[in-house]
Amino acid sequence: MHMSEDDIRTKIVYEWLKDCPITSEEIFIEFTIKIRLGRGTRLINSRSDVLVRNYRGDNLLIIEVKNPSHNLRHDDKFQALSYARALAEGGIAPFTILTNGNHTLIFDTISGEEISGKVVPSTHRYVENQFKVTGDVIGAYSEALNYLISLSEDNLLEFCKGQAEFRMSLLKSDDLFSGKKYIPQTYVDRLGPKNELDEKLFTGKKTRDVLLITGPPQHGKTSFVCNVIDTYLSRNIPCVFYPAISLKEGLLNALIDDFQWTFNSNFSIVQIAQRLNSILEKSNQYLVIVIDGWNEMFDTPLRLNEECRRLNSGRIKVVISSTSSSLERILYDGAGNPEFVCSSVELTREQIRKLCSKPLKSTKDLGVLQIDKFNSEEIAEAKLKYAKAFNVRFEEGGNLPHDPFYLRLASEQYSNDTV
Repeated sequence: MHMSEDDIRTKIVYEWLKDCPITSEEIFIEFTIKIRLGRGTRLINSRSDVLVRNYRGDNLLIIEVKNPSHNLRHDDKFQALSYARALAEGGIAPFTILTNGNHTLIFDTISGEEISGKVVPSTHRYVENQFKVTGDVIGAYSEALNYLISLSEDNLLEFCKGQAEFRMSLLKSDDLFSGKKYIPQTYVDRLGPKNELDEKLFTGKKTRDVLLITGPPQHGKTSFVCNVIDTYLSRNIPCVFYPAISLKEGLLNALIDDFQWTFNSNFSIVQIAQRLNSILEKSNQYLVIVIDGWNEMFDTPLRLNEECRRLNSGRIKVVISSTSSSLERILYDGAGNPEFVCSSVELTREQIRKLCSKPLKSTKDLGVLQIDKFNSEEIAEAKLKYAKAFNVRFEEGGNLPHDPFYLRLASEQYSNDTV
């Protein structure tokens, strides 16, 4: 009778485990691999056929099942060992079993050496150590990560989610009184600017690889770009986020640091860019790098121009926010020559000077997006959201400012009262 992988898993392996004796609560079929990815725990697009744990939740062994017609190969062994080594919860599984129903191999998960015979001897050091692994644990774990989370389309999106969560943590909170700029529950969607951003990055006749978001201080630029990150990631658009003030060693070094932290490899920026472009080209996607608060870089703001030029590849797009009053300082060098970002967004010196005092009438043909005060629809929505969140009542006909910052400040100040 022909047997499938599922038959072997459920009719042979599962029944054998129950006879060991191992309870059904300790057996996990098609267990999704959860690993320590960067600064958080993430699921990856891989499943172990069978995971066995003890009553304390410690991982004991992983069983990888192959079709009976499949000849067991070295790649199968390395895949199974990688699953066992990289488990984030319950620790490394000490033993790895690989079977196709006809042949079964048992391995020491750390050393990768095959254990002779059909059973693990009771004198094995892991058994005597209460199923705790010993040896080069860090090396085995590192090798598994290199195998499982090499930069790929699926892992790129997971990387972006973890990176954005970490980098936005200084700005984003669900606590209304945290003092952080981006509070999702009170955020008012700026539909006009958001649609314009989509058009200039992705859908317009002339799309932009570099885009500048600007406006006066306290008009909601940071909240806008944070919400853009949340929106794009929910749409599976790869994007990463950096507060400009955190780029003390530069954007390129920050990218290298984040990729090395996550993928556990010594990538150069050239290797990262090449691999990203290859993945993005195959999936017909773009990576959006969002940098908030360029004007807050006082020591080396001009360096960002050169870094953007080096990243300019057609598949990597850079979106930068800055207060309009700081543009001349960061878009021109000391000799008065326009830098890379200035040339890319096609702003003239005259337009930059106008922006210092008032918005431009039109940015249709520019790589520029303006964030201004709330319009009438946005102020109405903001009042509803703030009233609910802060339990505040706004007097009818009250002369409220349309500045997002001052409206929030008033709502916090008059919480449980009337403005």
